[in-house]
Amino acid sequence: MCIARTTPSKDGDGCVEMKLRMVRRRFIKSHRGKPPKHVRVLSRAVALANDAYDALGELLDAIVNLVRAEMGYDHFGILLADDDSSNIFRTGYGMPGDWIGTAGPPLGAGIVPWVFEHGEPLLVSDVRREKRYRAMRRTTRSELCVPLRTHKCIIGVINVESDRPNAFTSQDVELLTMLADVNSTRWSAVNNILRQRGRADRYQRERTAAGRI
Repeated sequence: MCIARTTPSKDGDGCVEMKLRMVRRRFIKSHRGKPPKHVRVLSRAVALANDAYDALGELLDAIVNLVRAEMGYDHFGILLADDDSSNIFRTGYGMPGDWIGTAGPPLGAGIVPWVFEHGEPLLVSDVRREKRYRAMRRTTRSELCVPLRTHKCIIGVINVESDRPNAFTSQDVELLTMLADVNSTRWSAVNNILRQRGRADRYQRERTAAGRI
């Protein structure tokens, strides 16, 4: 399985912004008078994608803070692929504080792994009726997960959960899909740097341990 590519496409950002403008026009046309919060989130997401950030964590946290303030999902998480094909929780809220940096559900078990493997959004209105569901939060009743996709690979997922059944609609699917489209190319590039640093650290530790034998 392709996990992540090493270089972003040169025309990816332009395509994403064009798609975002189309969605924004649709939202405004259907909600004349006052653009909905979805439009505000998407508009701000474009600005954040173009801002300069020195670290992946800062970039992801900016998106998390935006979504939390505007959308108020009970849980929002961004998971990015690691070298072994597992999804690592990079940031989010609505889970225990020590879950950042840990692996998500293993492939083949749960909503998140299914979306990562198939590359398709999945909306579950009632998790108690979904056989693919694996509980990460005791209070979750509905879940929505969308893939983070570059032009070649699935590099992770965005996952949201609610304590209410039937909490998400097609507008939420569209919103999170657009957030993924806007940010996936840049997140992929920064995540590659993070993974390369991790490999270098592991290599150095192994060399140090071997020198002690």
